[in-house]
Amino acid sequence: MNLPSTRNIIHAIQNGSIEKCEFEDLPIFNLSIPKSLDGVDNSLLNPIDSWSDKEAYNKAARKLASMFIHNFHQYESGDYDFHDFGPQL
Repeated sequence: MNLPSTRNIIHAIQNGSIEKCEFEDLPIFNLSIPKSLDGVDNSLLNPIDSWSDKEAYNKAARKLASMFIHNFHQYESGDYDFHDFGPQL
């Protein structure tokens, strides 16, 4: 991602304008992402849009989600359950 786009995302977060955006769900990762943001190419906001091979993206996303889920196991003995907030496969 280029520096101007990164700055525009950070500014939108800091000045609160991101709260006026329409959001969509990012499957697997349990996240909401903006559909558009001023000064940012829409293809940069949803990671699948930056991959020419959508199946390769889905495979990589599932692998990354699996790694997150595996890592969360180290916190299972704590007082808080992180399973509801992380990736879901």
